[in-house]
Amino acid sequence: MGLRALSVPAFLLAIAFCVTDTAGAGPIYNVTSLGNLGGTGAIATAIDSSGTEIVGYGSTSSSTTAASSTGSLFSSLGYSGQANGVNNSGEMVGSAYTSFGSQAMVTQGSATLSLTGLVSGQSSWATAVNNSGLIVGAAVNGNNQTVAVSWNGSTMHVLGTLGGQYSTAIGVNNSGQVAGTSQTPSGSMAAFLDSGGTMRNLGTLGGSNSYGQAVNSTGEVVGNAQTAAGYTHAFLWNGSQMVDLGTLGGNNSYAYGINDQGQVVGYSQTASGGTDAFLYSGGVLYDLNSLLSFGSGWTITEAFGIDAAGDIVGTGLYQGADYAVKLVDPPSPVPEPLSLLMAGSGLVAIGLLARRRPALAPKKGDRPTVDQP
Repeated sequence: MGLRALSVPAFLLAIAFCVTDTAGAGPIYNVTSLGNLGGTGAIATAIDSSGTEIVGYGSTSSSTTAASSTGSLFSSLGYSGQANGVNNSGEMVGSAYTSFGSQAMVTQGSATLSLTGLVSGQSSWATAVNNSGLIVGAAVNGNNQTVAVSWNGSTMHVLGTLGGQYSTAIGVNNSGQVAGTSQTPSGSMAAFLDSGGTMRNLGTLGGSNSYGQAVNSTGEVVGNAQTAAGYTHAFLWNGSQMVDLGTLGGNNSYAYGINDQGQVVGYSQTASGGTDAFLYSGGVLYDLNSLLSFGSGWTITEAFGIDAAGDIVGTGLYQGADYAVKLVDPPSPVPEPLSLLMAGSGLVAIGLLARRRPALAPKKGDRPTVDQP
């Protein structure tokens, strides 16, 4: 049946559906390029919760440079390495490449300083910082073992392990809870949450190993864990159990960031063998490329951070080149008066149709079922 054959109420009903059909489809993002420092690629690794400051790094064929942005193109932080974390005061942490390995760094305003390691001349890494200035990461000790540490001002504290020889801290929330990974007595690796000096093993998804990557203000942890089948899947630990977030059709997925609303970002293999960034929100795993503005030309391959508003940072491919990116979900536009009139007319048509054909209305007690992922 063509459009001309529609009755007027049915025509208005169709318009109403067109106006409201996208309500449950998820956000639509605009992509902002942060550049690649003129090199071969760049990655945005973190964004502060207010969405003001972004950090990461840019690469060439021979070097990697720590970088930051306030929404425009990346600029160098002045050292070879990568920036990994940032708080709402603009304090940025990362790791510089040195002759002996890595050196934990902190940038405060215009000053970039080295953080004291456990042993002089041994590697250290700074991975995240909370709004109180508590920095977490890892350092090599006198036994040549890498262990999770924190820096509170000039004071360094060793967090310990889950009974093995190795651990590293990757994320910290504003309550001082720390997420990371530790070796266990059996030699396997386990994601952990450290609260008040007590390190908790978060388990796995049925396989041997798990790795913690980030923690939000409610103590929810994300990362990746092996399944019983031997694959690696992104997980969300909700305070009592580890939830498998699944994949975008491929075998493996990895979660790296979470905000206080429980939205999770990361990347996944796809059914075609590629890699796409994802957003997990409201119990649904979205391919971020399905949520981009139409005709953007971008392929978002990895996502690493998400702020309180749901804006996302990571890396994307555009015309064959890799760039650090920020994805912004713009506010919904205010409908034009004509759209409101047409939508309202459509609702009137629905009411008229329901009066004329009451048998089409659902029976009391009927409820649609939705399969959960």
